[in-house]
Amino acid sequence: ELWEEKLGFKEATKLNAAMKRGQDLEEEARTLASHEIGTSFDPCVLEHSKHTWLAASLDGMSKGGYTILEIKCPKDATHQNAIEGIIPPYYEDQIQAQLLVSGAGCCIFFSYRPERKDKPYAIIEVYPDRQKHDEIIEKGYKFYKQMCTMEAPEEWKFKPK
Repeated sequence: ELWEEKLGFKEATKLNAAMKRGQDLEEEARTLASHEIGTSFDPCVLEHSKHTWLAASLDGMSKGGYTILEIKCPKDATHQNAIEGIIPPYYEDQIQAQLLVSGAGCCIFFSYRPERKDKPYAIIEVYPDRQKHDEIIEKGYKFYKQMCTMEAPEEWKFKPK
């Protein structure tokens, strides 16, 4: 889907209600995270120093660059999982890619749900997984080459109208 979107075969994903909610609450969440953790975080976009085709948009990075911040403002069930120390698998690759690109030693996964008066936030520390980084580089480079050559992924089936 991303290949199709990047090459203009498919319309870009539109902002849905959950994404809009996340955008609307991000600054509030970053301020709270900075206060609770005791470190200020600034949003930034980075590219990998060696693999410049790898980039990441970070919700926050500490001044020294050792710690990055990933903010989620999820539905209640996902937030409850975060309170219990569980990060959904669909966020794991994103976080590891951010750790790889930034070179940070830790990512703070910050789940924020202000409606939960009993526990409006949860903090989970995530550390680099070198095996996952190797996989991201391998698969990412393959995707990058497909973009450069416009070679369709094996799963892609062009269906003329």
